[in-house]
Amino acid sequence: MAGGGETSEFGDAAQERARRKRLVDEPGPSWREYFYRSFARVWALCFFFIADVWVVVQWLYPWMAINLAWILIALAIAIYAEYLAYQCLWFEPDEASRSTRQPFRRTWNRPVEYGRWSEAREEARRHPASPAAVDPSEFL
Repeated sequence: MAGGGETSEFGDAAQERARRKRLVDEPGPSWREYFYRSFARVWALCFFFIADVWVVVQWLYPWMAINLAWILIALAIAIYAEYLAYQCLWFEPDEASRSTRQPFRRTWNRPVEYGRWSEAREEARRHPASPAAVDPSEFL
C-alpha cells in the first residue's frame, strides 16, 4: 500500500478542487447559444422532414392524377429550399476554405459565407482577417 495524501477516484484532492473551480468559472454556452446552435437545428431538421412528407402527400390525393415526375420535381424544389435555409442558418466552412485569401462569392449552393447561427461567424466577427495579412503557406 502506497502512502500518500488524500485521493479520490479523480486523483488528488487538490486536482479535484481545481477541476471543480474550472467548471464553475467556465459555465459553457449561454441559453441563447444553446437554443440557436443545438436545439433549433434539431427541430428545423424535423420540420424539414415534415414539409417533405407534406409535399409528397399533396401530390398523392385521390382526386389528383398521380404523377411521379411532378412529385419528384416538387420534392426536389422543397429539398433545395431546405438546403439553402440550413446553409443560411448553420453553415460552417472547413478550416482550409477559411484560410484562403480569395473573397467570398455567392453560388447556388453556398449563398452565405457563414451561417447566421454558426460558431465560425462569431469567430470571424471577433477576429476579422485583414486582407493585407501574409499567408505563410505562400512561401512554401
